[in-house]
Amino acid sequence: MASFFGEVVTGSYRYIDDEDPDYVGEEAGDWTATEGIEKETKLMVVTEGDLAGSYPRLWGDLPVVGSLQCGGRQIPVGRCGSYSLVQCPAGVQAAECDSLARAVLSTSSSDCTLLVLTSRHISDLKCDLSDYQSLPVHCLATKSWSEPLPCPSLPQPNILSGLSAALVTFAQMSGMKAILVVAYTEVLSVDSLTLAPFTVCHKIGALTKAGVKKVANIGAELSKMKMITSDDSLYM
Repeated sequence: MASFFGEVVTGSYRYIDDEDPDYVGEEAGDWTATEGIEKETKLMVVTEGDLAGSYPRLWGDLPVVGSLQCGGRQIPVGRCGSYSLVQCPAGVQAAECDSLARAVLSTSSSDCTLLVLTSRHISDLKCDLSDYQSLPVHCLATKSWSEPLPCPSLPQPNILSGLSAALVTFAQMSGMKAILVVAYTEVLSVDSLTLAPFTVCHKIGALTKAGVKKVANIGAELSKMKMITSDDSLYM
């Protein structure tokens, strides 16, 4: 679990008695990485959900070097000479988050930089929205993070859970340099406005070093790739 204090903490925020007759546990799948994947030593980019996963697609396609597997499900692992990319789906069962997070991190070395991108609906953000001139974007970093934050830290009393929080928690426990960027949007659909908050990640040195350039016109690139799922006029 990632806390609003700017630190990553372990443990559950809710006590569940699994011996309670009213409690029905989830079947947790065991995610593993395919054999033969060399560990990423430079930059690992992990996205959660279709919205966050759409932004790295603007950087270009990567060759697939392996996959994460659980039963009949697979998540490709893409890689080029400067970074790796894992695009995870939204709605991963809570009981599977730890397993999937471990599988993702098993494809990277401890000295690799981890960048996690995710999104949440703006109704989940507990703060005064009048303080924002555009769609809000916040981040949480591990203690090993040494460079300036690309955007404000997540304000209290907000808490993030799910796969993204599990990734940063394990990164914190292993001493890994990691940062989570979460964009809050009014609609969870892909368009130039909902993807714009993710441009703050280009302030991160590891992404610049990887040669990933900021997209000048997100809307035009989305149109070329036929990735737009909503009309920008919805915000008017």
